[in-house]
Order: sequence, then C-alpha cells, then structure tokens
Amino acid sequence: MTTLSPSERAIYIKLSFKLRNTSYSAVARQEGLAPTTVAAVARGTVRSERVERIISRIVERSPNELWPERYDDKENAMV
Repeated sequence: MTTLSPSERAIYIKLSFKLRNTSYSAVARQEGLAPTTVAAVARGTVRSERVERIISRIVERSPNELWPERYDDKENAMV
C-alpha cells in the first residue's frame, strides 16, 4: 500500500467500511464509542490508538500501513 495523504486515507477507510457492509456508527455501537469518535479518527482529526487499531482490523491493514507517521514497523505507537 502506498502512503496516502490524510484525505485519501479517510476516503480509503470509508470505502473499505462500505465494502465490508459496515459503518462508523455500527462499529461505534459494537465498541461502545461515539460515532463521531470513529469518524474523527478515520479523518485524522483525532488520535486514539484503540480506535486506530479497531479501524485497521476492520480494513485488514496494519496500523503502520494506515498511519505510517504514527506507528513504527513493529506496530508500536510512536509519540
């Protein structure tokens, strides 16, 4: 996967959710989160390691692939 800009990443995540017949709201309900939190993390306006990992699991990409500026090669969150 090539490095995506934040806006491209948000589109990629949203389309990946649609392809998997899910939505930010559905994921939020399952995980006990506000839908706006999931959407904000997907857009990159808010950072949450927990939500980033949930999103990466759903779209079947590692956190490092989706947010290379936030995770090292071993998928450890960087400060």
